[in-house]
Amino acid sequence: MNTLLDPIRQALSARSPRERRMLLIATLVLVGGAIVAVAEWSWHERERVRRALPEAQSSLTRMQEDAAELLRLQRSRAPETVPLAARAEAARAAAVSRGIELELEHTQNMIRVTGSGGFDRMTDWLASLQADQRLRPASVRIAADGEQTRFELILVPNSGQ
Repeated sequence: MNTLLDPIRQALSARSPRERRMLLIATLVLVGGAIVAVAEWSWHERERVRRALPEAQSSLTRMQEDAAELLRLQRSRAPETVPLAARAEAARAAAVSRGIELELEHTQNMIRVTGSGGFDRMTDWLASLQADQRLRPASVRIAADGEQTRFELILVPNSGQ
């Protein structure tokens, strides 16, 4: 360790006493400034953490609740698969409730739909079929007919249903 400090000691001994005092004062000012800077940074970081802590705790609580719900869902049984005929009747009822006229014909693995109604109602109906009945359009043909929209669809169950 002495070998590392020897060049510094030689440089200081070559200076006059006044220069050594000035170097000592400069060193003390630099060290003091570094201490103040570190203390100020530490204080700002503590304040930042203090302000962010309630939000982080709230987020943690929500994540824990979500994890518990996910675990509950993973442990629960999968819902029984609803036959396509029942889904077709549910689609018909949803269309009638929205004022959409349609004809349905279903086979073992698809539902063919032709009908007419307002475009907004039709898209709302399709969205509800996808969300509630797990039916997705495999083929869609839409044509404007004045205020009404004519459409032909082929609906199939989502994969895994």
